[in-house]
Amino acid sequence: MKKILILILIISLVAGCIGGKSERPKEIATEIEKVSSQVENVKIDSIIFTRTGTQVNLKEEVEVTFANIYDNDTKIASQNVNSKAKDVFIDFKWEPKKQYKIEVQTSNGATSSSVYAPGKPTAIKVGEIKLENVDPGSINSTLNNIKGVVKFSPDGKYLIVGTHTGYIKGFETGTNKIVFEKKLSEGLIYSLDISSDSKYLVVGEESFDGYLYAFELPSGNEVWRFRSGEEIGSDIKNKPGIRRVIIKGDTTYVVACRTASGADKSYYWARVYSLETKTGNILWKFPENDTIDLSIYWLDVSSDGKYITFSGSSYPKGFVRDIRKYKDGAVHVLNGEGKLLWIYELAVLPYQVIPWMGKGSISEDGKYVLAVDYYGVGYLFDNEEITKTGKASLLWSKNISTAIEISGIPIYGSLNYGYIFGDNIVFNVGNTYIPAKAKSTKYNKAPIEHPNAQSLIVYNPEGDLLWKWRVEGYAPAAMSTSKDKRFIILPIAQNIVSGNLDVHGVYVFDNAAQGGATSKLAYIFKTRGLTVSADISSDGKYIAALEIPTRLEDGTVLGEYKVHILR
Repeated sequence: MKKILILILIISLVAGCIGGKSERPKEIATEIEKVSSQVENVKIDSIIFTRTGTQVNLKEEVEVTFANIYDNDTKIASQNVNSKAKDVFIDFKWEPKKQYKIEVQTSNGATSSSVYAPGKPTAIKVGEIKLENVDPGSINSTLNNIKGVVKFSPDGKYLIVGTHTGYIKGFETGTNKIVFEKKLSEGLIYSLDISSDSKYLVVGEESFDGYLYAFELPSGNEVWRFRSGEEIGSDIKNKPGIRRVIIKGDTTYVVACRTASGADKSYYWARVYSLETKTGNILWKFPENDTIDLSIYWLDVSSDGKYITFSGSSYPKGFVRDIRKYKDGAVHVLNGEGKLLWIYELAVLPYQVIPWMGKGSISEDGKYVLAVDYYGVGYLFDNEEITKTGKASLLWSKNISTAIEISGIPIYGSLNYGYIFGDNIVFNVGNTYIPAKAKSTKYNKAPIEHPNAQSLIVYNPEGDLLWKWRVEGYAPAAMSTSKDKRFIILPIAQNIVSGNLDVHGVYVFDNAAQGGATSKLAYIFKTRGLTVSADISSDGKYIAALEIPTRLEDGTVLGEYKVHILR
């Protein structure tokens, strides 16, 4: 009898261990937790942790009163619903791998579950906006990609979409309800920006007229327009375009450019403008009575409008450098009145005729200016010191993706963008190419990728490498950051060397995460087509990603022209 009692006791203890609550391994954290409900007729299907909170998905749609989140026994977040729902989103700042209790009150009763937060967030697609039909470009050429731009208003209420065929559309954030829609021209929308008070939308197009438009939000009523074609010229073949629009305070800054190709020379007409956002009145032009004979596609402005930077280049015909009126292959800085403060001519790199300027930036406080040579070098300047002393003050330069020889073939990574935000100096490297001077009939396409191609590379202002991540694809548009500079949003399109079709999408980095690049990559949302533009709302809740279709070599069309809305 004693042996039987001991055996029963052992079985009870084992059963208790199996059925009881076991401690979750600390190193394991799944992104979507499948949980069971404590109430038989109200079942939770899954719990998903996003960047800004948690979504609770129910097995079926029911009348939901509220949802609460507890840290131990303390309620730390709550969401009133009072409507029928199949999922409930609760905003709160969660900590990785920490346990929370989630409670949902419904008309059928209450349910709760304890769950561990994952190590990283997950993207939830909450909406989709279909755009017009377009003719896809070839996947083998980034220049032929369909264009477009997405941007949230600073107050977070609206999402603005500019399209390849000249549509400008406004949507209500969260519902995706269309607020206004306008067909501007037969040209494409190149750039747009929204005033800090979210009252004005300024849009630049590429068309025969090269118009800059200003609209009121949310009505979409036109306030004014400016025709750049009157100043930089216009013809059917060589259309003027507003390449960049930036609004700072009450002022809009733009660069307009037109290009043409002759038999022995390339021709350019460009100009930088400062306009009053509310009225469209021109405050100043640079140059005042002329146009710049260089290609200018980019400019950046300090937060107070005190400094403006832009860079210009020309494309040499027959690999012979032209004599230009304006400084070719140089970074320029203007003051707030449009007067030139300083110019710095970049060094000519191997396999170059002239430096080809990428898209640089200026820090918000105007202290630093970052210039990039498309052939792979980044330059950081102390703008305050140069302005004060009148002497060049180059803090450092970095060979980011300059040409290297692989089996006698030179290749370089296209250094498309350089950014400054906070204490981060960020370089975005695109696809791998053979320098034009080194191309041959045998090798017109890079046979292998540059080691730093398709990468995000981050330094501090002292020039120390902080982290690096290979994104495996080409970023066709500037990255965007959350208002607090924590999240980096990077749209990714094709890799023309590897041809990998699995790299397209939105890459989201958490710059506040401790550790290296692997820790900082929050998640990737993949798209079938190419992703060419992305933005994050001011409250950080939503990400908009613009997907475009592309044509494969066999004629197959991959992807659609649409906007994905993510949480």
